[in-house]
Amino acid sequence: MLLTEAPASKMPSPAAYDAPAIASPMPDVPVVLSPSVFGDRLVVLDLGNAFLTVCDKTPSAVPSGGPTSYSAPPFALPTLDLEVDGKKFSAHLDTGSPVTVIFPKRYAEGLPLQGPLEQSGTVRTHWGEQPIYKAKIAGPLHIGPLTLDSPEVRFTDLVQEANVGTQILRQLRITLDPSEHRSWVEKST
Repeated sequence: MLLTEAPASKMPSPAAYDAPAIASPMPDVPVVLSPSVFGDRLVVLDLGNAFLTVCDKTPSAVPSGGPTSYSAPPFALPTLDLEVDGKKFSAHLDTGSPVTVIFPKRYAEGLPLQGPLEQSGTVRTHWGEQPIYKAKIAGPLHIGPLTLDSPEVRFTDLVQEANVGTQILRQLRITLDPSEHRSWVEKST
């Protein structure tokens, strides 16, 4: 990885200025940056429509409905509510993950699964290689405003909390308020 600057011309439009970013060899991702670089502004992300907007935080720009708070410090990441079989989880929004949902492996024992975990691959990190497992949920998985019927999900010891990946995030419009650590999630149109 390389600390660099993402020029406005390479960022999803409409970007008005250059921003600090980290370059990483991810073929489908032109730039990774933190919404906090935009200060006290709202960041609206709609991956399914390849749309990113940064706007002033005016009353008309703030979505209706109650916001969801970010996770607790020290990381304070945007989260989304999940529910499986009456069990509720708070999941991080992970734009770097290509899957639906990744749960900590320890959660597998308490979730209704259609069968045993199957290893689906390995991930290499700076901590070494870690196995990734897959299984189908037996029943509905509620993810914010979405309901999926018996989706395939992943399990690994790499995550401490559930993460929602881009297969789901592409179906959502996410408004982030980084300065107040809150977000709104609705179905993308």
